[in-house]
Amino acid sequence: MRVHSFVGGRSPGRWLPAAALLLVVACGDDRPPFLDAGPSADGALVDGEAQPPDAAADGARPDGPRDLFSPDGASPPPPARPFTVVLLPDTQYYTQSNSGGAIFAAQTAWIVKQLKASQIAFVSHLGDIVQSGAVGASKNKAQWDRAVAAMKALDGDLQKRPDGLLPYAAVVGNHDLDKPSDKTKGATRYLEHFGPGRYKGRSWFVGASANGQNMAQVFDGGGRTYLHLGLEWRPTDEAIAWAQGVLAKHPTLPTIVSTHQYVGKGNPAARMATAETYDSSGVNNGQSLYRKLVVPYPQIFLVLCGHVPGVGRLTSKTALGATVHQVLFDYQYDPKGGNGWLVRVRLDPLTRKLGFSAHSPTYKAGSSSGTDHAKSAASNYTLAFDLPAHRGQLAKARVRRFRQGQDNGAGDYKGARDTYLAEDSPTTNRGTAADVWTDGSPRAQGLLRFEGIIGKGPGKIPPGTKIARAVLTVTTEGKYADSKNGAGLHRMKITWSEGSTWSGLGKGVQLGKEAETVSDASSAGEVSVKGTRSLDVTASVQAWSDGAPNHGWVLHTTGSDRWQLRSSQWKAVAERPMLTVVY
Repeated sequence: MRVHSFVGGRSPGRWLPAAALLLVVACGDDRPPFLDAGPSADGALVDGEAQPPDAAADGARPDGPRDLFSPDGASPPPPARPFTVVLLPDTQYYTQSNSGGAIFAAQTAWIVKQLKASQIAFVSHLGDIVQSGAVGASKNKAQWDRAVAAMKALDGDLQKRPDGLLPYAAVVGNHDLDKPSDKTKGATRYLEHFGPGRYKGRSWFVGASANGQNMAQVFDGGGRTYLHLGLEWRPTDEAIAWAQGVLAKHPTLPTIVSTHQYVGKGNPAARMATAETYDSSGVNNGQSLYRKLVVPYPQIFLVLCGHVPGVGRLTSKTALGATVHQVLFDYQYDPKGGNGWLVRVRLDPLTRKLGFSAHSPTYKAGSSSGTDHAKSAASNYTLAFDLPAHRGQLAKARVRRFRQGQDNGAGDYKGARDTYLAEDSPTTNRGTAADVWTDGSPRAQGLLRFEGIIGKGPGKIPPGTKIARAVLTVTTEGKYADSKNGAGLHRMKITWSEGSTWSGLGKGVQLGKEAETVSDASSAGEVSVKGTRSLDVTASVQAWSDGAPNHGWVLHTTGSDRWQLRSSQWKAVAERPMLTVVY
């Protein structure tokens, strides 16, 4: 199976939740890609996604593919082994006092003691390291000092072991910002203590975004390499574009994402859908992060978060058929600021399961006040996930994403073309507009095309390829952007350019003449709320692979509720149209 992606277009098929405009095409056998890593998706639809049956995982797959790859003809490596990732949920209240700081220190001391016995490969602090950011004359020195002292245990003696005792991440939470919950004031204290400088020279540190609040790490888990992305609280579009770039450079590595706020409490939980900047490039809530980053990138199989006191979990099937588990753990409302509870995630490639369990080095059953989370079903459960199958699928796949101005493995893509034609201004050229419109009254038609996606050479889909899936991702934003009508995506039969106008094309595009009569996809019912969506356009890409001329699509509607999407000219790369192709 190979996968190519292109950003900057629209396409036929069914609209699927995602964020920015992305087209994904999968080719190979007839089954959707990445479907074997998790349980079958025969559950109910939640937020437009098939939800795998959520229960204590229903059995291993002894006959499934094994995680054995032999580079350059060498002997295959030994089978992957189970390992543990430890989560440190919101420690903010611990840092407010010396006694709380001792609890925080006890957590990291337990991790160090258990490194070998529990095969701990990575630690993720889920944000809200401290409570009061950089408030006060001392810029909250006492709280940061307690946090630094606790986390320093994971480093050990850096003179003897420059990499520390193990790889770890500490994401920025809203309380870690200089002014809690105000992203505009920066995160100088966080950057001073837990920014990129802390990890300089460590072999497992991949890099950081321009603002230093988003970082990537690699780690060895049971004899296999994994990628971890730590993202800032309510990531910006720039943060998402940075993360996409990291994923594009590591297409075969199974990936875990940690971010402070993502899902809420419950089972199934809901992704956070508030605090979004839908009319400008800005911050993204959990729903938008899922649609912009998780859906188009099948490497991601696990998303971790805190922020909301309690526990929650959600399992989703993406537009590419990938299984993604998303979990919340936060015990800050327990006595003493959390009673020392941390979470062990046991990743077992042999049984094809992920096990979650709560543990506290300070809570004493029978004498400590508060809930014993070690006995709570909500904090201790097992989910099915076939790590070897997932890794094997990533190794076999070819993924190419095409988005204007973004490098997804074959250099910056420059072939996205879009514009719109308007009946009420028939000679106006809108090839440089930041948005693409489609409307039935007054009539307007959007045009979108990804050039150079079929052919020979790097980053192209070979002619005649059997397409497994193609997905187009678009972002609906701006005043009056949402639409109850949406539009159909009809393959164009004639050439056009970004300089085309309503009059120049003879009173717009005529279906059946300049474009196919029947649409390959429709966004009707999918864009009534602003945000990012992904549309299955496999039929269109298959036609182009089979030799039909690629003139892109016209977005056509007869309804009077205008639909408006971000164009390839939009300033935020993460919200430009993207096409992803898997084959």
